[in-house]
Amino acid sequence: AATNGEASDEFNESSSGTFDAKSLNRSNSKSLGSGRDTSRKGRESSDKKSEKEAAKEEKGHMPLMIKLESDVKRLKCDLQLSRNRENELRDQIVCYMSSERSLKSEISSLLVEKSGLEARINNLISTKAVEKQTLTSLEKKLAEEKKQRSDFQLKLETERKSKKEANAERNLAQAQQSANCAT
Repeated sequence: AATNGEASDEFNESSSGTFDAKSLNRSNSKSLGSGRDTSRKGRESSDKKSEKEAAKEEKGHMPLMIKLESDVKRLKCDLQLSRNRENELRDQIVCYMSSERSLKSEISSLLVEKSGLEARINNLISTKAVEKQTLTSLEKKLAEEKKQRSDFQLKLETERKSKKEANAERNLAQAQQSANCAT
């Protein structure tokens, strides 16, 4: 049995290009005078009429046979074109499936890379936040230390001034004492 639009071998052999019109079974034909009793009166002329009618029928069937043969050839050609197109489409499907597999593996590796990059970004963000906190606390410490330094410098200057004044007063007192002793 032929499947999927394929012609059977039996059909291909019988339609191999020429068609034997005599092989058709004509049930109503009285041609070729085979086994006819022509001894009866009037039968001979009817047999000649039958032969003429059969020839006319045969001539009438010839264009139909030619049309059928051309239809068969056209259908065979269409079938071959359809098979060729089907094979092309199957090849395309195989190509697309292969591309799909390679793209899926590429997507998978890209997703792994993406998750790695996201983890790295999150790690960098948390590190940045910690560093920002550290920077803020160090800036506060620096500001406090600068304030303390300026305070200490003021105290130091004040002490130096008072020390100078004390030295100057002592020197003045010693000078007065020396002057008082000398007088």
